[in-house]
Amino acid sequence: MPRLRDVLYSGQISEGPPVEAFERQFGAFVGVQDAERILSFYSGTAALHTALILAGVQPGDEVISTAMTAEPTNLAILHAGGKVVWADVDPQNGNLAPGSVAARISPRTRAILAVDYGGIPAPLGELARIARDAGIPLIEDAAHALGARWNGQVLGNHADFVMFSLQAIKHMTTVDGGMLACRDPAAAARGRLVRWFGIDRKAPRTDVDVATVGFKYHMNNVTATIGLVQLDHIQPVIDRHVANGRWFDRALTGVPGLSLCSWHAAAEPSYWF
Repeated sequence: MPRLRDVLYSGQISEGPPVEAFERQFGAFVGVQDAERILSFYSGTAALHTALILAGVQPGDEVISTAMTAEPTNLAILHAGGKVVWADVDPQNGNLAPGSVAARISPRTRAILAVDYGGIPAPLGELARIARDAGIPLIEDAAHALGARWNGQVLGNHADFVMFSLQAIKHMTTVDGGMLACRDPAAAARGRLVRWFGIDRKAPRTDVDVATVGFKYHMNNVTATIGLVQLDHIQPVIDRHVANGRWFDRALTGVPGLSLCSWHAAAEPSYWF
């Protein structure tokens, strides 16, 4: 509350220094040390929509995705004008099955959108290879998977775009919000325009020339301040999720008629559920 009081009485509650500080510190948490490659948004859905725009999705383009997710994942594809192409999932964990994804690549495929279902990292190695071979980006919806790891590295650098949700019931919340990690700094720079009406906020107003259609998707100082405080406490929260999940893994082993989830050896889930 003292931090919130300070920002509320500061005279600037929209996007400003707290947002930049939150992007920098959140980026460090997910292994994105270059603060220019991570963008904050007022929602994870806004971040995902922006990722699809940056991936080049236009009306009529196909995006390979999954039905094992909340509705906003695939609504974002429609927001960008794309067409959802369903791929099958691995029944052992609910994540996209690489073989099914590869079989659905077509000349109209513009991107692959993979969800880390329940906090279990998708098979990122195989999906990245399929995307690379097809010459298209891999977009990772990590809304469930803050703090999860692949090959020992925290999620945030394993896809061309990685979206994190900070909505009310996720591992970490800013009341509502989202983050987008971009592999390409140039894409991130364009994303800053997309999230603010196509305008470079750092340019003098007399120099503004809107050449990109943009939206009002930015984060504000109030929610960013909540995020900064949350970051001070998030690792123990994630650790507790993981401990609870592993407890159930052990406790349910051997129950007649029940099989447990399984996943790639490189995946370390953060057990959102």
